[in-house]
Amino acid sequence: MGIAGLIADLINLLVLLVILAGLIRMILRGRREMTVIFYIFSTASLSFSYIYWLVYDAMWPQERLVFAANEICEWAHFLMCGTVLAYMFKSITRIDWGEVFGVTILVAVNVALWIAWTGEWLQDILTGLCIAYWAYRLAVVLKESKSSSLKEWCGLLAGFVIALGLQVASFFKGAPVDALYLASFLILAIIVVIIHIKTIRTLVRAEEYEDYRRAFCLACLIVILTGSGMYMSSEPYYTIFLCSMGLPYIYSYIAMRKGADLK
Repeated sequence: MGIAGLIADLINLLVLLVILAGLIRMILRGRREMTVIFYIFSTASLSFSYIYWLVYDAMWPQERLVFAANEICEWAHFLMCGTVLAYMFKSITRIDWGEVFGVTILVAVNVALWIAWTGEWLQDILTGLCIAYWAYRLAVVLKESKSSSLKEWCGLLAGFVIALGLQVASFFKGAPVDALYLASFLILAIIVVIIHIKTIRTLVRAEEYEDYRRAFCLACLIVILTGSGMYMSSEPYYTIFLCSMGLPYIYSYIAMRKGADLK
């Protein structure tokens, strides 16, 4: 990772620490809700991951980070985010097997690609399992909250599948790898930008608690898609996704803080 990546990591860490301070302040002011408490744990876990990575890169630059504490922190972050959604939508108790199947297929393809790139079977499988829990929770609540029309979701899903397909195609002998990487990046970047715009509009127009819950879910979707883009990308695409990673956490904090005031 170059200087740009390190600066992005540092900025993202500062964003998370400010959000963490804001969440703790909510607790001190009497907002002792399980969603806030679990989101504090989630934010703290991801902050520790960034701290570990920054210290590691300062001590051993240009050396790949091996299986370490930062991955455990990220797993905790994914699981805690899923738990936040479970408490935020406590009324949803059923298991949606259609969502289970869809999420399993998409995450499995991602994990297979990660393993093909890194060869790290255990880490990638465990990461995939943790993301799958969060992604399943998110898929169910997005469907329940009617965040977008069915046509919009089908279009975004089709774009994501095409981006994954281009990544798979890059492994074939003689494939134009650079062109496939660029096309995959552009498709995924367009999808992420669309959801950024949708999230901002939801926050700006929000009037009720349900609107802020919807914005929180969309912010979670941005995190998952941006993280997926990072995991499946080399430089400079990795750093571009990394530079935008702090934004959805700002959205999610605004949604949680303003939503709590309306409960």
